[in-house]
Amino acid sequence: MKVSYNSKTEKYSISNMATDEFSALFCVLDIADSQCFKEENEEGLFESGDGFLLLLNKKQRRGLTNIVNEIKKK
Repeated sequence: MKVSYNSKTEKYSISNMATDEFSALFCVLDIADSQCFKEENEEGLFESGDGFLLLLNKKQRRGLTNIVNEIKKK
């Protein structure tokens, strides 16, 4: 697997990801999207909830959903 970043477009690319790597990534993202980050807190962040320690801002939360939705299309 190779991860690259284009500073001009400010975009990442992941290539040559093995099926098991992709499957593991999707499982984590799908659970995070469907079971965590339900409500925005008073600081404008989405808390992950019990057992999964992470905070996402609004852009990151939308990004998580976008990734999961794109993967589900395949």
